[in-house]
Amino acid sequence: MRLYRETTQKDTQAFKEEMRCYRETTQQDTHAFKEEMRRYREDTQKDTQAFKAEMLAFKEEMREFKEERREQTREMNRQWGKLANRLGTLVEDLVYPSLRASLRKPWGGRCSAVCRTPNKNCSMVGSRSSTPWR
Repeated sequence: MRLYRETTQKDTQAFKEEMRCYRETTQQDTHAFKEEMRRYREDTQKDTQAFKAEMLAFKEEMREFKEERREQTREMNRQWGKLANRLGTLVEDLVYPSLRASLRKPWGGRCSAVCRTPNKNCSMVGSRSSTPWR
């Protein structure tokens, strides 16, 4: 029985040693895993913060671009308006000054029908009966 007890104690001691080694290994593995997860979490947080900063910069850049685009559109609309006004005065600037001279020939230089203030000598004032093309 003594031999049995010694063998059992040796086996128990060996089992306890094996369990102690297993516990230490498990604790080391757990510690290593926790450390790895901590580093991963820190890296992820850094990446997330960097991404947020990049997105804020991008949003600011897009806001500036949109504002610039709006200003360019406003300026282009202003220029189109000026051009339309200028084309609207084309008749006043080119056609109207030459129209009077063109119409003098058929009426012998007496017509001021296109004048803003009609001439008393014009046969066209208040009358349509003397138009040469009728």
